[in-house]
Formats: sequence, structure tokens, C-alpha cells
Amino acid sequence: MSKDAAPAADSSNEADPEQADLLSSTAPKSEAKEHGSGAPLALGGPLDVYSASGIGYLAQYFCVGLIYGGLPATVYGFFLGYLNVPAHVYATVHVIMTLPWSFKFAFGLLNDCAPIGGYRRKPYMVIGWAICCAVLLHLAAKPLPEPYWCRDPDTGAYITKVTKADGSHGAAKPCNAHAAKEGGAFALLMMCAALGYVVADVAADGLTVQYARREPQKERGSTQTLAYAARNSAAAQFGRRAILRAILRRRLSATAAGT
Repeated sequence: MSKDAAPAADSSNEADPEQADLLSSTAPKSEAKEHGSGAPLALGGPLDVYSASGIGYLAQYFCVGLIYGGLPATVYGFFLGYLNVPAHVYATVHVIMTLPWSFKFAFGLLNDCAPIGGYRRKPYMVIGWAICCAVLLHLAAKPLPEPYWCRDPDTGAYITKVTKADGSHGAAKPCNAHAAKEGGAFALLMMCAALGYVVADVAADGLTVQYARREPQKERGSTQTLAYAARNSAAAQFGRRAILRAILRRRLSATAAGT
């Protein structure tokens, strides 16, 4: 029996999937005869996600939401605003950042069939977050090139258009035209960060299935609901801020046009 096959009395420990299948074919069936068809599918009892040993489970999903919402929220402002990459490069960045999700099935198969040190979930969660954190730290330390467009010294806004002598408007001259060619390295690093948190998220989803099997039928799915609520609440913060920034920019533009 692997280390993940923890005693049933400890509801916070991770149960081995093979052991859970064994339990579902023995004890739960006898319980179903005594207590009805709403008995748990595996022993161990429901997980208390607010306990000292279970709060990390919710924290992991909250962190997934931060990266899941945070990385895409930087694409528009950085790649189009700061670097001014071509349209096809901008579209490619979105594809590259979501590419790791295409291998979700393979990652799930890996942590189901290739345990590390006897554990099937926790090592992959640690490995995934280690990759993600290392890449994000590298991104934070990576020097940024100068922006593509010149900036207004008073407002800090990018100068994308200029007024000619005849009163017509034309495109401004960029201050750093080479910036448009430097988006590839940043996109690749963001994809690696996404790869890390996807590996961790897949392992956590497998753990969620195991916890759900330990819940009675009337409560089944409550742990998963809390986990996804934590993830979505973290991701929604970036969407809310993006909307507020867009409204503020529109108001500032309207004010400037009026004056």
C-alpha cells in the first residue's frame, strides 16, 4: 500500500486512488445496505477545508485563480500597449499561454500512473508550483526593454499620433521600434508559468475527486464547489480591475477631448 493510503480516521490526508476503489467495492456497499444508497463511496469522512490541514487545499485553488486570471490580464497592456507587437503575434500569445491546458489529460494520466515517493498528487502539486514560481521570479527580474512608443512627460500616456502642420493626424515615430520584436521571449516564459500551475491544478483536481468520494450523497460536490469558488473569486479580481481601468481611461479621454 502506498503512503497515500492514509488511515480512514484522518480525513485531511490524501487517499490512494487504488485503495479508494477497493474501499468502494467493500465497505461502502455494506454501508449502503444499512443506511441507504446515499452512503459515501469511500471511507475517511468529508474533508474539513477550514481546518489547519485542509486550508492549504483551498489556498491552492485560490492561487490557481490568481495565475489563471492574472497572466491573461497582462497580455493586452504589455504586448499591445508597451511592446506594440503585430496583431498575429498578439493572437499567438493567447494561444501559447493556453497551450498547457491541451495536455491536461496527459498530466492527469501521469500523476495517476506514476506516483513519486508513494504519493500521486502532492509531489506534482509541489513540482508544478515550483516551476510556476521560478518562472514568475525570472519574469520579475528580467529587464524590460524601452517601450515602443514615446511617452508624454506630463501624463505618461503613449504618443501614438501626432498632429501635422496642415492639421491632419498621422502615426507618431516610435522611440524603440525593436520592442515589437521582443515579445516572443516573454510569451514563452508566460507559457512555462502556465505549464507549472496547470500541472498543480490537474493534481489538485484528482485530489478533489478523492475527497468527493468520501462525502455522503447529500453533500457530494460541496468540497469541489468551495474549491472552484475560491479559484473563480481570485480570477474575477483581475476582470473587475480591468473593467475599472477601462472606464477610467474612457473618462480621462473624454475629459481631455472636452478641454
